[in-house]
Amino acid sequence: MQQAADKAQQTGKPQPVTVTFTETELTSKAAQALRDLPGLNDAAQKVGGMGTGFFAMENQSETARVAIETLRKDSGAVGAFLGGSALGGRLGMADDAKALKEWFDFSLLPPYASLAKYFYLGVYSGTVTADGMNFKLFTPTPPLLKK
Repeated sequence: MQQAADKAQQTGKPQPVTVTFTETELTSKAAQALRDLPGLNDAAQKVGGMGTGFFAMENQSETARVAIETLRKDSGAVGAFLGGSALGGRLGMADDAKALKEWFDFSLLPPYASLAKYFYLGVYSGTVTADGMNFKLFTPTPPLLKK
């Protein structure tokens, strides 16, 4: 993944990343521990449960931590990433990845530790019926925000 990020920064274009899991990894103790994550079962019930045919969980806390810390360290990475995208083209950044850096200084973001209480997890499910596809999303209130 780091190679793709480095290449994206060098070329200014997004790079594909493939992530695969083996059956052993999915049935390991780590996967078992995931099922025991506080709040996951309750959140899953809000989107129809884990047996709907499609179910996903995102650790939004970890996703936000990585994003915030990356932006703080290298705010130019966002410009390089967006510059090669369709959105970047519409924002006038297709030829100049530095344009976003002129608009935003992500290095001024506070450390993740001061924002951690706002992030937790998100769950998603999907089903297919004769009427079409249904997708549901639920993000419970982070436990640290309830205190």
